[in-house]
Amino acid sequence: MAIAPGRRPARELLRSTVIRALSQALSWVSTLIVARVLMPSDYGIATAAAIYIGLLGWMAELGISAIITTHRNLSDRQIAQIGGLLLYVAIGVQLLATVFAPLVAYVVKVPEVAGILPVLGVATAASTLAAQPLGRLQRDLQLSSIAGIELTRAMFGTAAVLAMALAGLGYWALVLGQTASTLLFTVLLYARAGVRPTRPTRETVHLLASTSSILLASRLAWYFHSNVDSFFIARMLGSSALGVFSFARNLTLTPFDRVSQILLSSGASLFSSAQEDDHRVRHYYLTMIEVLALLLLPMTLGLGFVAPELVGVLVGSKWKEAAPLVQLMSVGMVARVFGPISGQLLIARLRPGLELRANLATAVILPLLLLVGLRWGLIGVVAVWSATYPLSALFTASLACRSIGIPLRAPLGRLVRPLLCALGMLGVLFWLSTTGWARALPAPMRLALWISVGVASYAVGATIAMRPLLERLLKTLRAR
Repeated sequence: MAIAPGRRPARELLRSTVIRALSQALSWVSTLIVARVLMPSDYGIATAAAIYIGLLGWMAELGISAIITTHRNLSDRQIAQIGGLLLYVAIGVQLLATVFAPLVAYVVKVPEVAGILPVLGVATAASTLAAQPLGRLQRDLQLSSIAGIELTRAMFGTAAVLAMALAGLGYWALVLGQTASTLLFTVLLYARAGVRPTRPTRETVHLLASTSSILLASRLAWYFHSNVDSFFIARMLGSSALGVFSFARNLTLTPFDRVSQILLSSGASLFSSAQEDDHRVRHYYLTMIEVLALLLLPMTLGLGFVAPELVGVLVGSKWKEAAPLVQLMSVGMVARVFGPISGQLLIARLRPGLELRANLATAVILPLLLLVGLRWGLIGVVAVWSATYPLSALFTASLACRSIGIPLRAPLGRLVRPLLCALGMLGVLFWLSTTGWARALPAPMRLALWISVGVASYAVGATIAMRPLLERLLKTLRAR
């Protein structure tokens, strides 16, 4: 499918972002509702299993979706053969998940993991197969279609997890809900993309081996430094502590990941479509950072402010230890605006070796710092993460800027106005919190007050300070 000229890429990007925002809101509300039913230990058990199964997933996917998206010279026949190769890999994933389940349960000191991993192996195998149609849809810039399928997956997964949690299935609600929604996601992607796997040839295997080795190494390094904190907590602090940490991280990351993921996957499509046009690539990169900052900075900083009331009112006192973790994580999340999109730029520019360098540096330094932070429990772990991640993101952004010939101050400059608007919002909220009548309100009413005032004050500030950007985005969204 040819890529239409003109405004189509930007229009698809914005429309898919709107759809993904609906999916994010649904998933976030679902997380809060399910957390009222399940216990911290349930989340801890599911997270302990995810450490190993997530690693299998990253290895099995082989960066296929990114390869299909960025290597635009791949023929339909080669893409079909890639799907055939993924079918063999998916079978291997299921076997590895089943065979090593008892050993993983022993290593993480969570016996329940032995029964969970074979089931999650089905989800991981399905996710592996999804790389072929997902990469094809991204390459064809069918971003709205991907976002719509994601929304369907979120709606189905939310209903399934909630129903099973209310039925008393505990951690199995999380496991079975994820498996069922992933299977549905894969089926819908294949139906929309119209692709099917065929038997791979030796030439296709060699092509993937030569193009995916560095990308795979980079992803493994990323996965290691992204999950080493969960491994240390499971081993040294137990499944309940891991559950609290996992819930706090999900609560903090979900607003970012659900909204930014569509921009990240879209970024690969847009960057690869403009590989020979440095001016367009620079425009896409800086615009995406500005849009991410506009949407996400008020979310994460506002979440940190309302965390005590949010946790207490919506999920209950059993999760009260998560509130200070959310507040601390929200500080480090500012760097997430430009870190992941910079990595996508390096991949799309066929420079995965630079991203590998940044991930390896973090993978070496972070575990050493975490061992020190563990002396202060969960707070120490989160403090280390919040201090280390911004430095890693800055390093990745500097490499991305170098690859397209702009200084690091260019993307950082795009953060200034959204950050000032978000800080102005926090200033209004802090002032309001010092008034006696606001402090005297019941917690639910106080939470509603913080949210409504925060949204209103940020909207006013953004309308004044970022009016040209908002007008451009609205014009693009309405374009036909």
